[in-house]
Amino acid sequence: MPVDDDPEPGAPPATGPASRVMTRRRVIVGGAVAAGAAVAGGWLAVERSAPVRRRLHAAGLLDGPDRPVPAGSSAGTVAYARLDGPDGHRYPWGLWTPPGAAPSLCLVCLHAKGGDERFAFDALGVHRFVADAGLPWAVATIDGGTGYWHPRTDGTDPGGAVTGGLLPTVAGRLPGGLPFALLGWSMGGYGALLLGPQSPDAVTAVVAASPAVWTSFGDAAPGAFDGGADFRAHDVLAGAADRAPEQPARIDCGADDAFVGTSRRLLATVPGAAGGIHPGFHDEGTWRSFLPAQLRWLRSVT
Repeated sequence: MPVDDDPEPGAPPATGPASRVMTRRRVIVGGAVAAGAAVAGGWLAVERSAPVRRRLHAAGLLDGPDRPVPAGSSAGTVAYARLDGPDGHRYPWGLWTPPGAAPSLCLVCLHAKGGDERFAFDALGVHRFVADAGLPWAVATIDGGTGYWHPRTDGTDPGGAVTGGLLPTVAGRLPGGLPFALLGWSMGGYGALLLGPQSPDAVTAVVAASPAVWTSFGDAAPGAFDGGADFRAHDVLAGAADRAPEQPARIDCGADDAFVGTSRRLLATVPGAAGGIHPGFHDEGTWRSFLPAQLRWLRSVT
């Protein structure tokens, strides 16, 4: 189902290819919607209108891409616990390690708005994709709430809980010198782009899927920032050109995602950025469809 992360309003319509296959059942169920679209100018208008396509998709009338989570029991189990963040708050977190192998990297996953420390495991099956690809990597997660991964006026700092809490905690449990990579979705994609440069010695690469990035405080989702000054202090788009190329970054976004406009700007601005605009929406199915290519890319740069 689509993930509600308060996407950017008024994003430009997609120009790339998209998954536009509708099942016969959905065409029948969506007859009234289709008739309305036809009156307004036909299905051609629907094909060219990202906002209309997003509404159809949200209503279950338009299919998007997806990738089944690899099945099997070889992935093992996830261990959950709580850690003390530098801000004095306790944060639930999770850790999966590859059965029978010493991990060579830890993939730290940052959830979308509305998710928690179980999102990457339960909704996306990241650890199963890692196991299916034969990668000797650990996967770690943390519940960052809805704070958009930076210090807030309520005293919480979910970003600091990652860089100053989760990373050292994982490093203390796994072999010394283990490098990290960040992978985030929507709010978490923004968080990955924000937090990566804060730990250049520990984080070797960053992947952002559908990053929730806005061009101004006025356009941002309510509650994402504590004011204009907070937005400017944590504006990843403004600082995109200054990112160190030594920390590779990848940005992936669906052509029918409301954040496609800012994702294109990031791809054009971040030095050496990989990834691109692909068929898809702002939802878990699209993000699963990105995972195999994202993991292959991470393997090539770490």
